[in-house]
Amino acid sequence: MNTIGWVGIRSQLAFAWHCARKTFNFSKRNYPTGAFRVLTFHSVTDQQMPRFEQLIAYLKDSCGIISPAEVEQRLSRPVSATACETRVPCLLTFDDGFHLDYRAAQTILNHHKITALFFICPQLISTSKRASQHEMDLFAVRIGLRHVSESLRPMSWEDAEELLYSGHTIGAHTLTHSRVTTLSEPERTHEIVNSAIMLEHRLGVRTPWFAYPYGNLESIDDAALRIIASHYRFCCSGVRGINSSATHPLAILREHIDLNAPFHLQTSLVLGAADWAYREQRRRLSALVCAAKPN
Repeated sequence: MNTIGWVGIRSQLAFAWHCARKTFNFSKRNYPTGAFRVLTFHSVTDQQMPRFEQLIAYLKDSCGIISPAEVEQRLSRPVSATACETRVPCLLTFDDGFHLDYRAAQTILNHHKITALFFICPQLISTSKRASQHEMDLFAVRIGLRHVSESLRPMSWEDAEELLYSGHTIGAHTLTHSRVTTLSEPERTHEIVNSAIMLEHRLGVRTPWFAYPYGNLESIDDAALRIIASHYRFCCSGVRGINSSATHPLAILREHIDLNAPFHLQTSLVLGAADWAYREQRRRLSALVCAAKPN
């Protein structure tokens, strides 16, 4: 099925779910203790900025937006058996390290006093304000694009430093956006561990956050999770679902939000419209985390 057809079907399903939610008032149900969602974005373009700001306004009014530090606190709380949350706030994350995402932070997030989490690939980050075309093409290959235009160039180290200065958090996304399951053990160790070392060396901070590229279950395994666990406290996936204080820190669920999709589809995903479709993937991710634990 082509992408346009799938987006159309998803939009129709989300709209039906949106109407049902309004009819039966699903939003009033209780949620697990410490419930939260993690949203992820890729390259917020100039054309998408109004849509992004519209979504931010919705999140602030309907759900609430929390910081990486608040998520860390929620994942450190003792687990309660009582479901008592009535709102599910969202953490905003950005993958790959685009300069456009730095701009979104500067123009929108900072204005709203929102702090977010940026996962970057340090070896792909330009050391100057303007990346060369060769660097941009390398960036494109690594993130699965044929070509990266000037508008999609990677952020610079100066951009990353300004993000930190503004209160945002930087996380590791491997050195070069590699799918770790395709690498040998020495190669995956190099990609996972040295990304943290390089970030600490260049930015002067040690990050507890990691997100593996591509985010699906084909891109992670128990061996990689063991390496991740030895250098990071938190690991984000691309598996959809709601998180809570009971979520394993190495199996954090995330909702990818396409800013080109209809607004009702975006908000329906925020409210859990796709959770049911990822039940088996969540089970398999939990099994991988259990398998990754030392004997």
